[in-house]
Amino acid sequence: MQIDWKKISLIIGFLIVVGILTYALWWVFFRSVEQSLTPAVNDNLSNNRLPNINDGSVNNINIASGNRIGLPDIQPLPPSPVALGGSTDVNIAVSRNADFAVPTSDNQVIYYDRDTERVYKISEYNKEPQAIATQRFPKASKFVWSPKKDEAIISFPDGSKIMYDFDKQKQYTLPKQWDSFDFSSAGNQVIFRNIESNSDYNWLSVANPDGTGATLVEHMGKNADKVQPAWSPQNNIVAFYHKYVSAEREEIIFVGLHGENYASLTIDGQGFKGKWSPSGLYMLYEAYSAATSYKPNIYVVAGTGSDNVQGQQVDLGVNTWIDKCLFATDTKVYCAVPKELPVGSAISPSIADTSDDVFYEINLVTGRISPLASLVGSFNVKDPFLSADKKKLYFRDSFTGYIFNINLP
Repeated sequence: MQIDWKKISLIIGFLIVVGILTYALWWVFFRSVEQSLTPAVNDNLSNNRLPNINDGSVNNINIASGNRIGLPDIQPLPPSPVALGGSTDVNIAVSRNADFAVPTSDNQVIYYDRDTERVYKISEYNKEPQAIATQRFPKASKFVWSPKKDEAIISFPDGSKIMYDFDKQKQYTLPKQWDSFDFSSAGNQVIFRNIESNSDYNWLSVANPDGTGATLVEHMGKNADKVQPAWSPQNNIVAFYHKYVSAEREEIIFVGLHGENYASLTIDGQGFKGKWSPSGLYMLYEAYSAATSYKPNIYVVAGTGSDNVQGQQVDLGVNTWIDKCLFATDTKVYCAVPKELPVGSAISPSIADTSDDVFYEINLVTGRISPLASLVGSFNVKDPFLSADKKKLYFRDSFTGYIFNINLP
């Protein structure tokens, strides 16, 4: 029988081409993913457990872990001057294009006026704004305030940053490559990311607010975008590092100030962003997944000083962003929740910019979620905060840029 060498050559050639293409696909799609997910921060951060809370008084959430709570209906009550769970009157505090507003210890409000580019203070009894600095801050893009509200780290569109001391009326220039600042609870230090063009020099670092005394904390490398500086009230954890596990899961590693090794936390979803309670006993976080229709969803972790961190995760069933939530106390949270939230809004938040918000109150001990206020009017809530006496809930309305408040019971 005559052998058809031409046909055999074609078959061998075809198999070689298939093999080359298969290897190329693996190289492009799978090998690159494996390399990009190699953490540059301390690999041992997940070996032990979270630090014990100083007084040990951890209140566990009385709900089975993993159960989704969800929102109750707003009751059709007549408008009230106080937030009692139904329609609530809204009071205007600043009728200017204001931003980066924060409360002071004497029940005043500090804010940045985008039109005049200066910083002002107002009170409930004196609505006339009082400038607290003679200096202007042209086109400021971000303020990070110290706990005492006497200092702020201010960023500008060209990447420059300064720390301004409002008591001393003095400015300190900070390096452009520093970003994502967060003050310690005492306000005497800041944690930040040092981002260089060469990722080998990307470090999580700590310094004095004026930029002196900079110290390296943890190497970030190419994973800097996965690190969120967040100085805990206990002063032992200074950042969250969210590490890819799968398309539907992330591992959250708690980065210690002095290289401590703490237990990691595996969550369902992507896009982690966390926020500490006032004492650090609880942590709220947002994440999204196919199960949430790629909408942002709020979860809580209770007992972060215990061995049962994984078992204390609870899905609150609240579709909103963590920046629309604030702690009133260690166990009470207020969240502004959009009335309508499109599918995919966690990935493209701008598609929800026209949605009105409703406030809810969440009890982190019992898991009870109650309506707080259906705002009379149309408001898209940004950056809510409480007055020092906790009698007023302030927020910036993204529709107008004004600062409003509601009265709390």
